[in-house]
Amino acid sequence: MRLLSFLTRACLISILLNLYLLPVSGALFSDQEKSSDNFFRTTNLDLGFNSVQTGFEPALLMPDKESSRSALINQIGALPFIYSQKYQFDSGDETLCQNLHLEVLLKYYDLHGILQITNKYSGSLVDFSINTNGLDGDLSFPTADYYPNPDYGLAQHWFEYQVSLPDDPNPNLGNLSCNFSYVAKAWMQQHSYGQAFWDEEILANSVSTGSWAKVTGMKFNDLDGNGDKDEAEPGLEGWNIFAAQEVEELSVPADDNTGIDSEVLENGATYLVRVTGTYQADTDLTADAKYSVRNPDTNWTDTVNGLESYGYELLDLQIDGASPDWGPYASDHEYWTSLVGTGASVNFKIYDILYTNNTGNLNVTIFKVVSSDITDTDGLYELDLSNVDGEIVVAEENQTGWQQTMPSSKYYVFPGPDLYEDIDFGNHKIPAGPEFTKIVINEVYYDVANTTHCDEASSEWIELYNPNNFAVNIKNWSLSDNAGSVTITGNPEIPAYGFALLSHDNGTWIHCFSDNGAVIVQLAGAAAWLNNDGDQLTLRNSDDQIVDFVAWEQGSCDGGTCSNNFPHLYPDWTLAVAEGHSIARSPLGFDTDSPSDWIELATPNPGTNPHSHISVSVDQEDSYLLIGFSNAWGFDELDYAISYHHLYSNEPVEETIKGKAYKPLNQNQLILDPIFLGTCSDELLTCVAHTGIGTVSIDLLYKDGDTSIGTSTITFPWQEK
Repeated sequence: MRLLSFLTRACLISILLNLYLLPVSGALFSDQEKSSDNFFRTTNLDLGFNSVQTGFEPALLMPDKESSRSALINQIGALPFIYSQKYQFDSGDETLCQNLHLEVLLKYYDLHGILQITNKYSGSLVDFSINTNGLDGDLSFPTADYYPNPDYGLAQHWFEYQVSLPDDPNPNLGNLSCNFSYVAKAWMQQHSYGQAFWDEEILANSVSTGSWAKVTGMKFNDLDGNGDKDEAEPGLEGWNIFAAQEVEELSVPADDNTGIDSEVLENGATYLVRVTGTYQADTDLTADAKYSVRNPDTNWTDTVNGLESYGYELLDLQIDGASPDWGPYASDHEYWTSLVGTGASVNFKIYDILYTNNTGNLNVTIFKVVSSDITDTDGLYELDLSNVDGEIVVAEENQTGWQQTMPSSKYYVFPGPDLYEDIDFGNHKIPAGPEFTKIVINEVYYDVANTTHCDEASSEWIELYNPNNFAVNIKNWSLSDNAGSVTITGNPEIPAYGFALLSHDNGTWIHCFSDNGAVIVQLAGAAAWLNNDGDQLTLRNSDDQIVDFVAWEQGSCDGGTCSNNFPHLYPDWTLAVAEGHSIARSPLGFDTDSPSDWIELATPNPGTNPHSHISVSVDQEDSYLLIGFSNAWGFDELDYAISYHHLYSNEPVEETIKGKAYKPLNQNQLILDPIFLGTCSDELLTCVAHTGIGTVSIDLLYKDGDTSIGTSTITFPWQEK
């Protein structure tokens, strides 16, 4: 008994001593570590969980791809164990995690070196867990028939984790990241987790998605302007391409001077603005966002014919009181521009000096930009549509001097985010200069006085004036009268505020008059062509647009010799001069397309004009007289007197309206307030327009301070409304 007792005490002491001598480690009963800093080692139960890969590959997960990562479960300690694995969400977009599919493969090589693969899990990433009940014999150490090789060691299990998106994933899952961990738990055989010896390791992961909701394409130089992308046509660098969603529609009334305000536009956000439609500005004038045309003319211009002195912004659709660059004329009357929100609303208003006569409206649609890109050196762009819902508009930003040719609608509309490829934009370079340039026929010498050097057959001439502040090339322009049409050849350019003199024989007429430094253009064709007894002259640009017109002595006849059977074509144009005299505009460049613009000069003035450099425009809207001045430098005060007769109780009454206007001396433009030809009450509550008005005489006095620098008188034919 003593011996047995001694042996028993010795065994207990030995067991306690052995336990005492074991290395101190958390794995004695537990060892909870991360794979990135697994420094604990024991001779008992120690689990390792690591990967030689830094993350899932490929780095960006796409719908038709899968990303994978391999990892090793290691038996580091001496004790056998069973282990499980499960998913743990860490950070990022949880919705993406919930949409990912996971395949977990246990891989090893058999005795013949053939790779064996066992699928341990197939399902949603967030539901991933294996062997939580400890019944899977494959997930335990030591391992039987598990042969080491370069992929894994003797005490290692080799796993591959494959994640993928649904077959038809929501594009909103693009450009997101799901950060999660695989948690591996190990415990002693014949025990459960948390009892006796156990260990826990964590392998951190991140899965990121690329974008499969995008628009890609090319901005190209449409050299031939045909609206198709040809192989030889290069890309255009530095163009903004936008994807945007509609946020608001507005109808801007043409007859309201206050305009209409948008909703508040987000500060710093970019918006696209599309404007469509036309409206009536008085009965014979139609306008869109930038251009206008008078009936029966067919030339849409940036300036109103006859009202050029009111500037390029007249009748524009303005944003917060300024006219954006709506781009070149569009026959469908649709224009685009962009703006940046400031945290406030913006105002849309049609600018007109007499808006009460307007009818109709322009339609404005505002789109908020959700993605944008600038084309690269090859003209390529890419727009990301991730996290975008609903209909999308893709459009380009206009650039001055270019005409968009593709697409014909100017923009693309897509029902929602998806992958859209080869969405191309084409633009054609517009020749230098404005889209429509005003040049006037300023003087015509059609009835030549025969002298030693000058005769009817060779000495007629026509003077053109350029009222613009830029030079205008008139190559391929044409002049036509009753005898035919002549095209201007060579490369003649009229300087800003300069003159050109056109004749069939410059070597002859130049002996009769000085050219005063004007551009000289010799016309090919018949010698004598401007009929003395009535003719008309039309100037057309290279696009065959009518730029200006004048007629004298009622124009040519419709048929043979003028008679009741063959009447004159332009009976209102009664201009007639004596032989050796010319017809000339007064003042210089003054153009209302009526005979009253013209006077007779006893001494022709080719290449100059003695009246004034100031261009004046006069027009009528209902009972209002509209007067504007351009090229108006040199005076700071204008005195005017408007004289006319009207009928009151069938008796003629003479009226005179006097006024003054002021501007800086070097300011080139002056616009008078509309002048009402009628009688108003003192409070202006009731106004009655005068009737029976024939011709209105406008006397103008230009002053520099107290010094008078010139006068002019204009007669304007009033039309009863």
